[in-house]
Amino acid sequence: MMKKIEGKVLKVFIPENDNTNIYNSNKIGFQVETTEGIKEIIQLQNEKNINIMKEDKVIITEQIVDNNKVIDIELLGETR
Repeated sequence: MMKKIEGKVLKVFIPENDNTNIYNSNKIGFQVETTEGIKEIIQLQNEKNINIMKEDKVIITEQIVDNNKVIDIELLGETR
């Protein structure tokens, strides 16, 4: 089952990891305000998420794939 939630980005950050310098990180994090509360999403950087900035409106897609929860985030208006 796929669930789509609209939200507004409150914060964009590079997640800290004890083993990785944040300057070498390939991950990006978002705090997003939604009707379901504030969600924190951490992903590998990709073409869809590198241009998302604070205050942007986004769509969060949550689904189960092969028994794993998959969360995607993209700018509102750029979804297919």
